Order: sequence, then structure tokens, then C-alpha cells
Amino acid sequence: MKSVKILSLLLAAIMTVAAFVSCNNGKMPGKESSGGEDTNQTDEIITSVKPQDYNGTEFNFLTIADQERFHKEIFVEAEDTQEVIYASVYRRNDYVNNYLNIVINTTPSDTAYDTATTLINSSDTTYDVYNLYKHGCISLITQGYTRDWSELNNINFENPWWNSSAFENLAVNGKIFLMSGSILITEIDDTLAMVYNKDIYNEYSSVLEYDIFDEVLGGTWTLDRFISMVTKVSADLNADGEINVGDDLLGYATEPNSMAMNWPFACNFVHGTIKDGEYDMNVTSSTINNVTTMLEKLKNLFASDYADQSKQLDECVQMFTEGKSFITAIILRNLESMRDMESDYGVIPYPKFDENQKDYIPHVGGASPIMVIPLQNTSDDERLGNILEAMCEASYRITRPAYYETALKEKGTRDEESKQILDLILDSRTYDLAYISASGLAWMIGGMIAAENDAFARQWQKQGERVQATLQDLVDSIIENNAY
Repeated sequence: MKSVKILSLLLAAIMTVAAFVSCNNGKMPGKESSGGEDTNQTDEIITSVKPQDYNGTEFNFLTIADQERFHKEIFVEAEDTQEVIYASVYRRNDYVNNYLNIVINTTPSDTAYDTATTLINSSDTTYDVYNLYKHGCISLITQGYTRDWSELNNINFENPWWNSSAFENLAVNGKIFLMSGSILITEIDDTLAMVYNKDIYNEYSSVLEYDIFDEVLGGTWTLDRFISMVTKVSADLNADGEINVGDDLLGYATEPNSMAMNWPFACNFVHGTIKDGEYDMNVTSSTINNVTTMLEKLKNLFASDYADQSKQLDECVQMFTEGKSFITAIILRNLESMRDMESDYGVIPYPKFDENQKDYIPHVGGASPIMVIPLQNTSDDERLGNILEAMCEASYRITRPAYYETALKEKGTRDEESKQILDLILDSRTYDLAYISASGLAWMIGGMIAAENDAFARQWQKQGERVQATLQDLVDSIIENNAY
């Protein structure tokens, strides 16, 4: 990440000091008043867990080593004042370590899944939590290698520092094997959204008809609105008589894989359920008709001179920053690449299918970790729950503001509307077990968008039963191998 400016550092430091002074009201966490009453209620950083003394015990995470940010969201060696986010991780750990008398550590591994499997098979209890890619966690769960988070009775998953969508949508017969919360700031990074170039909007405002922010905040930002706007923006910038991707201006540029998979979520087609061990993709005749309509519209869009989905994500982001696309699809981490962009831009969600749809529905991609508890970690559930609850709440108070309020909102956006919309996006983001297992409706529809194929009824007739069976096998394996 880029180093922050001195002024930002001073402001961040002042805010942090103020927060810590406020949180303790001048007292150290866990100290008692003269009357002997516990003063934990005055602590505004950790309110859900009373101070404990765990005798300096280590609390260890096993993480993937692919990217530095995946293990540095858990642990950093020292407080780096040049990095606001990592400085906040250090402060969070220091706070939790002192509050519970523990030592938080992490070990990044290039062979995390093999390591996890070996450790579980050998009953090795070195690591308390595994923080691994979502897709890879599925193999651990289907083998019965992970614990049910809901067994930790001292964790309240209704607290805002836990992700309610993960808790609700990733459950299998009431058991939770994958969990996300404020500890994982990279989960915010991996949320899908869109951005639009405000200078291009102003240039074409006479024909665009709608104000995008008004549409989004008014609940009328739909697929039809989106298409009507992007198909009014194009320009032959190099004056060669053609509209070419990368050289000229397009209304919409996106990559064809991960970004395509957000459309079925955004249009509310992905809502599989598990009841009494039976997986139901909930595909009705109405679903088939609506998916077909969406696919037809996107196919026609990509066949025009106004849109393209042939480039990779980083290329699409570059096109956007160079003023060669009006709207592009991103993961929120891409906002880092736009900080030096000359044109103003706004952050917006993927559109709804139509105005009958209640909410915007972004999803969290598969390129970030999620937490699992290894099967052998059973020695002290009270301690395990207290540490995870305290760490997650402290993350909500310390690391999330540093990342979300400072790095993402203040540095990644340029207007108050985008900040408001970021809140909307994060409040409504969702998870899907089928997607995480690399199967299900999102993969089927996303693949058809990428192939510009609109024959969903035929595709569903050919593949629907097989996909349904694959997901049922997944659920059966999870239930059978976790029947404890």
C-alpha cells in the first residue's frame, strides 16, 4: 500500500489517541472501582467480553502467504506509522493482548491447505484458527476437518462486528463452518461494485437523462437504467473511424469472469436454501424468464460499440483511470489505483434487475480469506470464544475505522454520496455456499454472460439437475462428515 501523507498520519494518530482515552475513561481495561465493581462497562473498545488473564498464552492463526495483506490483517511485527491500516492492526493486537493477557501470532504458509490437513490428521493444536481462501476451505469442511462456530456459546453473532450474511447464508443444517467478521478487512477489499467517471457524465449529461447518485439512492438504479446510460457514451478518441477497446471511449468496460458473476447476485437470482439436509436452488419459471431477459440485454450490450468484456480487471481499471470507459466493474480494493486519477469518479453498486427488487445485492468474491476453526481445537471453548469475540470487536473499533473510514472512504472516494453508497454496499453484501464451492447458479449464469449466451432455459434443462445434484452431494458430505 502507498504511504500516507504526514497530515493524514497526524489526524489518524490524534483520532486513535482520542478513541483510546475515551474508551477507558482514564482507566486501564479490567481495573476495578474502589467499590470492587467491574468497570468493563466503561470500555468502549471491548464491551462483549470481560477482561481475562490467560497467562500470556499464544493465540495462533495459520494464514495463506500469497499476499502480504492476508496475514498482515492478523498480525504485524511492529507499529509502522507509515501504514495506517497495519498500524491499526498492531494497535488492535496490542490492546487485545493486554486486555486478555494473550499473544496473537500468525504463520503465513505457501502450502496452507496441505499444512492444515497434515496438522488436523496429526491432531496438532498449534493453530487456533485457519484463515484461508474460501474455495479451499470447502475441502476441509467436506472432510469433517473444521468445527461448528455456533458451538461457541459465548460468541454473539448478532453483534455488528460479525458478518450476519455469512452466519445466515453459509449455514448447513444449523451448523456454521465458515465465518467472517471485522477481523478480515480484506473481505471488504473483495466486495464487488462499480465506478463511474463524473467528468464523462458531465460531458454527456444532456443525453444521459438520469443522475446516477439520485437513481442509486432512490432505489431506481436498475439494469435498464444502466444500459440506457452506457449505450449513450462512446467516442472515437484517436479519430481512426473505429471504436477500439483500449484506444477509444466506451460506456462500459469489465472483465469477463469474476465481475460477470456478480450479475446473478445483483439481480437477485442467487438464493439457494438448505432445509432438513436438502439443497434447493430455488429456480422457478419466473427465475428462468428473468435470467433469460438479463442475459439477452447483456449479450446485446456487449455486441454493441458501447461495451466490452475482453480485458482483465487491471486493464479495465487502467482504461477507467485513463478516461476510456464511463463505467467499470471493480472490487473495492481497486479504489487504491484511482487515488491519483485526474477525473472525478463516483462509487455505485451493480444495478438491480428492476424496481420491484428491494435491495442492491453485492457479493463478496472468492479472492480473500475466511476463517475456520480446526477440528482439534476443543481444549477450551470459553477461552476460544472470548478471544475471537474480543478480537473481532476490537477490530470493529480500531482496524475497520482505519481501513474503511480513512483508507477507503477518505482516500478512495471524492464525494459524500460515494461514502453513503459504500455504507449501502457493505451493509447489503452477501455470501453463497454454492458460489464458494465453485458451483451453483452464479457460476452457471456468470459463465453464460462471459460467453454472451442467452439460452438459459436450454442450459438449465441440460445442466440444472446435474448442478443441483453436485450441490446436494456437497451438502450430504458436509452433514455426513460433521455428524458430531
